[in-house]
Amino acid sequence: MPSDRPVAKLSTMPHYMVDVETLSRSPRAAIVGIGGVKFNPWTDEVSRPFSVAIDIVDVINQGFNIQGETVTWWIERAEAWKTWRAAHVPTSPLNAARAFYKWIADEIPISEEMVVWAFGSAFDIPILENFLSRTGTRIPWKYYNVFCARTVVKLAEFGGNADWELMSTKEPLYGVCKHDPLRDACVQARAAQYSLQKLVGCKFQEDVLHGMEKVPRV
Repeated sequence: MPSDRPVAKLSTMPHYMVDVETLSRSPRAAIVGIGGVKFNPWTDEVSRPFSVAIDIVDVINQGFNIQGETVTWWIERAEAWKTWRAAHVPTSPLNAARAFYKWIADEIPISEEMVVWAFGSAFDIPILENFLSRTGTRIPWKYYNVFCARTVVKLAEFGGNADWELMSTKEPLYGVCKHDPLRDACVQARAAQYSLQKLVGCKFQEDVLHGMEKVPRV
């Protein structure tokens, strides 16, 4: 059913980019880390970094899924794993879920809407939603406000307006190493900003924000 919500509302709602690291590709995957940033799609602003590591034994004991091929993938990236994990004190799945929800709820009243992004539509968000549900934590976004950054980046690439390799090598604002979920969320937020602005241009901003003094800061 087509939405009757004005485009301007999406443009002024808070936007968050999230990334998870897991021990499986299943929607029921054991999450070992969650990262996120708040970002403004129409500027270069990235803010409010969030990062949490989850105790591996605890999450497995609670019945979340693990897959041998994913564990092997991490073994092949042992240095990144050690660097990232050394920067955190792992916590329980419940504490991680509560911290994630609080990170968003501290700034957004329950009655208001937000936009959540991930780099792909079939991995981070379904896994994170299952994780939140299994820990009894409210999912803070509406299903129709889930956006895919990979789609936006690919559309920009197809139009010859973006270069993912160039975007992904730009030094991120947050995070300690590649495969740190906070670092990945930051890289992905910047890629979404760059691609969106290449795709829609300033004319779009002027149209949807007509009558407003400026694009709101996040």
